[in-house]
Amino acid sequence: MNETVNGFEFTEENFPWHKIPKGVATVCDMSSNIGSRPINWDHFDVVYAGAQKNLGPTGSTVIIVKESLLNNADKDVPIMCDWTTFENSPGTYYNTPPVWCIYVMGANMSYQNQLGGIEKFDKDCEIRSKMLYDLVDSASDYYVCRVNKGFRSRVNAIFRIEGDLTLEDKFIKECEALKMVNVKGHPYNPGLRICMYNAMPIEGVVELCKFMRKFMEENPIKLPKLTYFDAYGVAETIRMSLWKAGAKFDDDRVTF
Repeated sequence: MNETVNGFEFTEENFPWHKIPKGVATVCDMSSNIGSRPINWDHFDVVYAGAQKNLGPTGSTVIIVKESLLNNADKDVPIMCDWTTFENSPGTYYNTPPVWCIYVMGANMSYQNQLGGIEKFDKDCEIRSKMLYDLVDSASDYYVCRVNKGFRSRVNAIFRIEGDLTLEDKFIKECEALKMVNVKGHPYNPGLRICMYNAMPIEGVVELCKFMRKFMEENPIKLPKLTYFDAYGVAETIRMSLWKAGAKFDDDRVTF
């Protein structure tokens, strides 16, 4: 439901469920946002989630499967990839599991439930993301987010300093000096990426926003100076656009 590289997220509200043909199993990778929002489990047949973002340490994986899908594996599916193998094994363990990883994940999920569970982390996620996106949008001539607002990820905010891309390296270095690390975008989608998983306190985003305002003030974007010919070309482009729209020019007035 969440794509971390380009920063967009599908939710119960914005996903076109009606376009999924009847009888087709719905499989969802929730690795990066499971535990951060309520889920309507009736929408899904299989849910996969790496635990390392919100649930626990790397090395454990959560797979939730509808019972109706068991005992339907193709003949060439390896034993270790057949969910029925584990379901029918003593204790549902066919092989030795990563005990430490599973134990720590269980302890962490118990702790999150004690803090307030899904309701608390859903609310925190909304507060963090709204705070950051409000700042980016209010300074859209400096920080630019190209992700459609209706699909913006609440846990992976992607933006750039398009007016001067060289400032991004400075932004990253100054963040690191303040112990705010890993804000560099993914290699396949360069720029800046702020990851706000469940472990990120709201105070962390508050401090980030303070830094972003300060950085913007101290590093203004220097716009190139227009020559006479550049300015004339811009003016002519505007005039032609107005004329095509039906505008009439009379001395210093433009009427439609």
